[in-house]
Order: sequence, then structure tokens, then C-alpha cells
Amino acid sequence: MLKPGVLSPVDVAVKSDTGVDESGDAEWNRERRERTILAEEIQGLLVAHIPGQAAKDKQEKAQLMFDAFKTRSWTAVEDLSSQTLRHGLAFLRDKLEGQQAAADPPLGAPPDGVPFQTTDDDVPI
Repeated sequence: MLKPGVLSPVDVAVKSDTGVDESGDAEWNRERRERTILAEEIQGLLVAHIPGQAAKDKQEKAQLMFDAFKTRSWTAVEDLSSQTLRHGLAFLRDKLEGQQAAADPPLGAPPDGVPFQTTDDDVPI
């Protein structure tokens, strides 16, 4: 009970966990920012590999989204957890870039049938 004129000491050594990190971001803000970044990565990946706006292209993008996230709604994708978005992004990269990687030679690879020639430093010339 409070009494007039009586001081109650406050223990300043005890720290409360406010959910805020050193930069002042609350956990929800970090999660929201990560979701936004992942959604942009997903969108960029789809547009990079399927840039067209034709009905066929839109259907292909929608099918890839459904395969990765079990929805064709972009709004629903944006509301997914960052962990789900991360897994979906990995799936899409594997599906889209895996196909391209199989078709394209690695950067710096010689044309088929031409062996690498190396110097004493074992650097391709």
C-alpha cells in the first residue's frame, strides 16, 4: 500500500525483455521486413524466368506459385510466414534455376570439346 512521504526503492538491475533488439527493431518488425524481402525475391525470380504477360505466362507463374505455396493468391503468399516463404523460394529456385543450370554451361567453361589449357599457376587461359 502506498503511504505519503515513504520512498520505495526501484531495482534498476532488473531488465525487462521488450522484444526489441539493439537496432530498436521489435521481433514483429523483423519478421514483417523479412517477409517483404522474401516476397520480392520470389516475385523477381518469377519475372526473371517468365517475363511475359501472355495468358500462358501468367498460367505458368500461377502454377509455380501453387506448387510452391499451395495458393495462386499473391496476397495469401505475402501473408505466409518467413519460414514458409524461404522454403517456397528454395523450391522455385531449384525448379527454375535447376532447369537453366542443366541447360547452360558454368561461367568460364570452355565450349564443348575444348579442354582447359592451364599455366603453371593452374589458371585457365
